[in-house]
Amino acid sequence: MTTVYVSIGNSDGKLSAEEWQQYRDLTHELLTEVGITAAVHGAWQSFVPKYVNACWCVEVADEHEDALKDTLRELAGKFGQDSIAYAVAETEFLTP
Repeated sequence: MTTVYVSIGNSDGKLSAEEWQQYRDLTHELLTEVGITAAVHGAWQSFVPKYVNACWCVEVADEHEDALKDTLRELAGKFGQDSIAYAVAETEFLTP
């Protein structure tokens, strides 16, 4: 399993409010689909109009990672976005 953060945004205003909502909703559906991700640790979005973005922290099974990346690339293209951030986390458990 790999823990990743996926982040999308519309701070440049390329998308209308309706398009942004569709983009965000489709990304959310993909990342919370059982079988694609093993666990969803968090999902959040900015509520400040100037910064329109959303982020998810998910665990991805190694065998699904390439397919997930390909689908995210397709979503970015469908909505005219230059990229989607996909950050692999190096998890460190801190103990007392």
